[in-house]
Amino acid sequence: MTLSIKHRFSSKKPDTRDPSMIQPSHWNDGHEIILTGPALLGHSYPGANGAAEVAIGQGLALQDNVLSLSDVPANMAYVGEWSSHPTDADLGEQWRQNAVYKNTLDDTSYILTGTPLAWARYLEGGSAYTTEIESSNGTVFRVGESSTTLMRARLFRNGAEITDTTPDSWFHWRRKSRNNPHPPNDDETWSANHRGFKTIEVNVDQVNARATFFCDIVSP
Repeated sequence: MTLSIKHRFSSKKPDTRDPSMIQPSHWNDGHEIILTGPALLGHSYPGANGAAEVAIGQGLALQDNVLSLSDVPANMAYVGEWSSHPTDADLGEQWRQNAVYKNTLDDTSYILTGTPLAWARYLEGGSAYTTEIESSNGTVFRVGESSTTLMRARLFRNGAEITDTTPDSWFHWRRKSRNNPHPPNDDETWSANHRGFKTIEVNVDQVNARATFFCDIVSP
C-alpha cells in the first residue's frame, strides 16, 4: 500500500520563473508527514475519523517500516548481547529457564534450556514462537482414580501454526514435580525420556502429589 496525501484541488497553472515564490507545482506536490517514531498513523475508531499517531504495543516491533511480532516472545527473558555464552556469574538472577541472548559474533540467538541448563541455538531470528499444550482428559488427576490423558504440544510462529512442519526432535518435554521422586522416577529421567514427541501420554502414576508439564522447542 502506498500512502499519498495531496490537496483536493490541483492547480493547472505552470510555475513562474521567480524561485522565491510558492509555485503551483509546490501546491500539487505530496505532503510529508512527520511522526515521532517508532509509531504508526491511523485510528482505532469506527467510521471516518482524523488520523493520529498509533503507539507500538508490547510484543510488537517496527523495523525498516515493517510491523511484526518482536524477536523474543513474552514468556522468554531476553538478557542482551554477548560474544560468547554468558554464565550464571554473568547473568545472576537472570540465569533461568528460557533466558535468550544474541551472540554478537555469529548473529544467532541462543536459549537457556534443558536439565542441567545449557545454551542451545534458538529458532530463526526475527520471528516470535509460542507453544500451547492441550490435554485430552483435563488437567487434574484425583487420588484413587485411574486416569490417563494425552498431552499435545502445538507450535506457532507469528500466530500461524507450524506444528506439522516442525521436526519431532525439536519437542522436549519437561516435568516439574512439587516433590521430585527418587531415581529412576525423578523429573530429570522422565524429561530425558520424553524428547522428540509432539504428543505424550501421562497417567496418574507419573504425578507425585503435584506436577507441572512443559514443552520446550529446541532446534538442532
